Amino acid sequence: MGEGGAGRRAVAGVRWSTAEGSGGGAVEHPATAERLKDFDVVYLEVPYEDALARVGGDEGRPLLAQADLPDRYRRRLPSYAAVAARTVPTANRPPEAIAQEILARTIHRG
Repeated sequence: MGEGGAGRRAVAGVRWSTAEGSGGGAVEHPATAERLKDFDVVYLEVPYEDALARVGGDEGRPLLAQADLPDRYRRRLPSYAAVAARTVPTANRPPEAIAQEILARTIHRG
């Protein structure tokens, strides 16, 4: 189905308030980006090298084989930031520390 299909599914998911874990390209779909502004989106800021290390070699992710992957990643960064209510850096941090920061910010935001 490709990214276009994923974008349409993300729009439908956002309509039904189930936008967690949308695909990376969802924010480039204008309707999805607009709907995400209605949610408390947390952008997990992941360096390119870390993201690639997490998913590299996954044959179920055809975009990993695309030559423009680094450019695509960089192009999307402003879109991620634009829909986020808050940004949490993940570089060199254990998952527990990231989760604690998200929880603390959520509690203090009330």
